[in-house]
Amino acid sequence: MYSQVLTSLPVLIPQFPDFSIVDQVSQFKQILAPKPLEILYEEGARSFLFLTVPPTDRAPIFLQQGSKVVKRLHPLIANYNAQLATIVDNFKARHKDLDQVTVFDTQPIFNTLPDNANALGFVNATGWCEAYQNGTAEKNTQIDPCAPVSSYLWAFTPFLALRGFLMFLELTKVG
Repeated sequence: MYSQVLTSLPVLIPQFPDFSIVDQVSQFKQILAPKPLEILYEEGARSFLFLTVPPTDRAPIFLQQGSKVVKRLHPLIANYNAQLATIVDNFKARHKDLDQVTVFDTQPIFNTLPDNANALGFVNATGWCEAYQNGTAEKNTQIDPCAPVSSYLWAFTPFLALRGFLMFLELTKVG
């Protein structure tokens, strides 16, 4: 159920004792880092969609670690997103035959979710219930004393939160 890359070892070790962030970084450097855009381009790709990192500093796993962690994470996310934009601009400048190249800013969507959590029907936009930490079989599972798992904005992954945003768009359609 977990699809985020977590990088805080004190948080990870108790939940995932076999997890190795060192191995993950090594795999990233070996597999993805060697100019993946150029490889895709050479193979014929001409359209690209890049997603910025959402405001994960608002996710419970970081909020629970305190304001010091959140304050440190926020500029790191901004820096990464700025670097992504520069990389994409440079890529576009090198290859004039590209079709559509978009950097989609996820920040507005993922800020709208917690800012409108109550309107979207979420009970809790800043935490989760420990009873659900290993996932649930159904989205409406309820384990006392918790609200149903679907009531927690950040229940498992940001993609569950994105579902809430899509519900919000559907509910607020004009005409």
